[in-house]
Amino acid sequence: MYNKGIPLSKLQEYSENTAFIEALKFTGKHAIINDIINPEQLLKLQKTWLLKNVYFIKDWSEKCLKFIETTDWAADYLKENGFSEQDIEQQYEKLSLSEVNA
Repeated sequence: MYNKGIPLSKLQEYSENTAFIEALKFTGKHAIINDIINPEQLLKLQKTWLLKNVYFIKDWSEKCLKFIETTDWAADYLKENGFSEQDIEQQYEKLSLSEVNA
C-alpha cells in the first residue's frame, strides 16, 4: 500500500492521518520513510509536518527548531510562507530561555 507510486495528494492524506503518523513514531526510525516514498514525496511530507508544527503555535517544540536548524531549506520555506527571520529567532530565544529556567 505504501509504495513508491503514491500520488502526492495521497501522501498529503497520509501526512494528516493519525494512524500513519503513529505508525512512523512506533518504528522509531526515520530511515523507513526512505524505503516507503520517493524523495519528492518525503519533501512534501516534511514541509507539511513543518507547517503544522509552527502555524498557530505560540512556542515551537525543540524537535521543530532542531529540524529547522539542521535542514538547509526549512528556514527559507518558512519565510516563503509568511514567517520572518525575526519570528524564527524569537522561537530560538524562547527555547533557550526555557532551558535556562528549567
